[in-house]
Amino acid sequence: LFFRRRPQSPFLEKRLKALGDVKDVIDRVSMQHPHQRYDWGPPGSGGAEASPVSSPQPLPLLSPAGLARWLADEGRYGLLPILFGSRAHPEVLRRSGFLLRFLAREQLLTEARLGALWACGCSADKHEGLTYCVLDLLVE
Repeated sequence: LFFRRRPQSPFLEKRLKALGDVKDVIDRVSMQHPHQRYDWGPPGSGGAEASPVSSPQPLPLLSPAGLARWLADEGRYGLLPILFGSRAHPEVLRRSGFLLRFLAREQLLTEARLGALWACGCSADKHEGLTYCVLDLLVE
């Protein structure tokens, strides 16, 4: 729940703290499951048909793949729509590179998610600093 509330805070410090907490959880989960591989189904499926290669059981949330699906969820609980939404902040975007690398490693960095990031910084009404942060993030 705090992953959902803190990033929406009007205070930058709380947003940055939430991003740091997410990074800690990703690091811990990645270290606990270093060699787990997943078959994500056909390209373009966005992970909707994801299942572990080793077993057909549902993905646990505290596995790299489960955590990635939860963070990338465009529905009710995902973090990406919050970070790259209308209240995006340049400093939060500067520090969110680990999140995109994690999603790419879990094969969930889709063209639609990159398009949302692009729209976040490159629309006409956005501040120039936000645009530079998005472009740096995409290059990284």
